[in-house]
Amino acid sequence: MASAEGPVIAVERHHWRMRVTFTGKAPKTASITGPDLEESRPVNLRLINSLLRASPAEFAAHAHEAIIGKGQNGSQART
Repeated sequence: MASAEGPVIAVERHHWRMRVTFTGKAPKTASITGPDLEESRPVNLRLINSLLRASPAEFAAHAHEAIIGKGQNGSQART
């Protein structure tokens, strides 16, 4: 899949869907939707790997940590 920005990867795990756009080989933006989210939320790019490696039992907690504005002491890390 590709967009006007570059390649896009969509991953679905445990009722969650993460969408990552790339510039070349580097991730540019990431967003996630899930069973308890009304709309897509931006994700901290540094936490994408923890989402992909999380067990089913841990996935929701990792997803909430990765969402910008939640679990990061209010910091707005690079999306």
